[in-house]
Amino acid sequence: MLVARVRQATRVRDAHGSSTLRPMLLIASSTSFRGRLEAGELSLEDLPRHIHEEHAIRGMALTADLLAGADMARLDALREAADKAVCPILLLQESEPQNFSSIDTVDAAVERVSRVLHAAQRLGCSAVGIEVCPVADEDEMERLVDGLKEVSPVAEKLDLNLLVHVGVDPVKTPDDASELIKRVGGFRVGTLPDFQLACAQGDGAEHLKRVAPYASVVIASTVKFQKNGKHPSYDLAELVAALQEIGFDGALALEHRGDDDPDEAIRRAAETIEQALEKV
Repeated sequence: MLVARVRQATRVRDAHGSSTLRPMLLIASSTSFRGRLEAGELSLEDLPRHIHEEHAIRGMALTADLLAGADMARLDALREAADKAVCPILLLQESEPQNFSSIDTVDAAVERVSRVLHAAQRLGCSAVGIEVCPVADEDEMERLVDGLKEVSPVAEKLDLNLLVHVGVDPVKTPDDASELIKRVGGFRVGTLPDFQLACAQGDGAEHLKRVAPYASVVIASTVKFQKNGKHPSYDLAELVAALQEIGFDGALALEHRGDDDPDEAIRRAAETIEQALEKV
């Protein structure tokens, strides 16, 4: 079993040049275990225990589609199971892109995100992640901004951060992200950066440096590990170093998207990230 450090330290310099330590939290995403969940090898209620016992990780991210049909009693039971396993659910991710930009669907998008926010609060989360659909013109962008302005007070009332995926249209670049956040305003709408999507833009480290300051969670996605434990698609240590450089002190959600054994992939990702953090 990997004995992972739950809170890792990031050393940063303050305005006077003094060195301080800021923590970084490793959590695991349910997406990594989707195959096992769908095959019935793991139940959703057993997943937090598995993550904690197998990886000594104390926190998880959950996708909302896994809660389809769940009532309040099921949400309460899942929260209780996660708390009992010392692996609370910290991030709830909406599974489908939400279309705020169309006049025909904006109301449904607002309602859906509001429902996810309330479910997240019931589960004890600190954040909700969403992806928004592309926009065709300024009118559609205005509807997107107005829709986010409508759900932002809901997030604030529930003491949740609403994080928008960065790396896909219309929030593809760091400039897109900063412009959207500026237009929406408030303190509860931020970014949900993603290692794979950041690297798809070219310079993944630079991308993260510009969008992670608006984030409380970063998706530390992985694609494929070689037999020697290397991750050839992009350098995990370099991306972690970029987060350290800006003093990111939120959560890294380990999310494996390849065909590797999920436990082995998470183990390798955690070890690589820990080694990078130990170089501080």
